[in-house]
Amino acid sequence: MFVCNLHNIHFPGAQATRLYRVTSKWLFSGSGPTPCFARVLFEPGNACHRRYSNGITENRRVKRANYKKWARATRPHATPPRPQAKRKMSTNLHRLGAIIKIIGKQPGITLSKVVKALNDQGVSVTERTVAKDILILKNEMGMLPRKDRLRSGYLLSEIFSLSDSELDLVLDAMHTFGAKLSDEEATAMRDRLIEHIKETGGKKVPGRSISHRTIYKKTKDQQEIEKLLLASIRQRLPAVYTYKSPRIAQPERCTGYPLLMLFHERGWYCIFKDQDQQRFHPRRMDRISECAQLPKALVNNSHEEDIREAQFLVGAGWGMSFPRSMKEYKEAEKGPRIVARFDRTKAGYILEAMDRHPLGKVIPAKDGTGEVEFHIKLSNPEEFLFWVRSFGSKAWIVEPESLREKEKNEIRRMGRRYED
Repeated sequence: MFVCNLHNIHFPGAQATRLYRVTSKWLFSGSGPTPCFARVLFEPGNACHRRYSNGITENRRVKRANYKKWARATRPHATPPRPQAKRKMSTNLHRLGAIIKIIGKQPGITLSKVVKALNDQGVSVTERTVAKDILILKNEMGMLPRKDRLRSGYLLSEIFSLSDSELDLVLDAMHTFGAKLSDEEATAMRDRLIEHIKETGGKKVPGRSISHRTIYKKTKDQQEIEKLLLASIRQRLPAVYTYKSPRIAQPERCTGYPLLMLFHERGWYCIFKDQDQQRFHPRRMDRISECAQLPKALVNNSHEEDIREAQFLVGAGWGMSFPRSMKEYKEAEKGPRIVARFDRTKAGYILEAMDRHPLGKVIPAKDGTGEVEFHIKLSNPEEFLFWVRSFGSKAWIVEPESLREKEKNEIRRMGRRYED
């Protein structure tokens, strides 16, 4: 490389018919307050052009459009490697990576919170810069949903992640299924999540925040039955089982599709649908024995619809006494309503749960007594009556008259039990 003063360079006229690079060397100018790099070129018209590093040409006779075209044609030869550009690219990638991690750990985070999280990590950045990075992640990398506005915050596309609160919920659910239902897969998944939290240095692993008291002890055979029923639910296959209840003199052999598990009154139930008709039955888990899965050719294609119907019917009953089919439910709707009245001393307990039942209504009495009425229609009021009796003399049946007379007779029989 030779040194010269660019202002003293003079080239005679050239008859070149195209751009021609005089030398592959870079000329260094030592004159002026700051040194600069330039390349000396010939161009038709006896014009000497010098291109400085800041992209300005001295020849004002060349139009800007032509200069841009000329600059683009010569750029591959004129642009030396710039360490600054590499450093800038490294900084941008580091910032993009930090943004991806922040969104992954906090799904639904907003732009301002992303900026705050970056600043907390020592990355000085503005909202405008982060907004540009978000567009790159959205349009070029496809890591965010391609929507004009993300009202629910930023979520990674095709990458599933959980926030801290969502992770707590999953851990509690896995504990419920694993510890209380003896589901080995749920237990294994919870252990994996806990190990992941510890390895990544995340938040402190929460303790067990959910606990249930069950009314039966599981044997090894019952645990195997639960595994088989859960597998049948996932695979939508029917199962044949033996069911024994205190109300049934002899065990009965049943066949049906297991749909879902319910926890009620300190025990787990499995809701079955008959294989040959649209009827649903609650089966307590400890009463099921000799369970086996039927062939895969009998897959239930209406599994999701059956689950929704079963959930509706369970909600239309009281406890596990619910209509077994939509036909029974419609018949109950045509029947008389049941009205229970509660003394003013118990009215507060009823009023604090206005949505106690999806089909029930809590109505304060208008006679000035401070009492409360509960209105509902049920296909089988047996468990509802048990609940009313639990209040003793503070609750009673008002209507229908047939049910009221039935309760009177039951109370008389109860009174005779206490006679000397």
